Amino acid sequence: MPVERAKIIFSGNVQGVGFRYTAHRIAEQKELKGFVMNLSNGDVMAIVEGERNDIEVLMNLLRERMPNYIHDARAEWHTATGEFDSFEIKF
Repeated sequence: MPVERAKIIFSGNVQGVGFRYTAHRIAEQKELKGFVMNLSNGDVMAIVEGERNDIEVLMNLLRERMPNYIHDARAEWHTATGEFDSFEIKF
């Protein structure tokens, strides 16, 4: 399957609740590459590369595991660049 890239913006009460660490664990389990980071406006952004189905699983598992924190998740789909070797939490 082709590798895709998604820029995902999660909004809600997603900072200071272990959100990035949960995203990191799921991404590593699915062998996704990229990063997750807090944004200054209170949202969290993830840039994720991998198979589209695995990226969608990441989004769905985050919604399942953190339903009280995520109010919205928007994904923009792009062509993967292959620039990442792993999935990281950026600070």
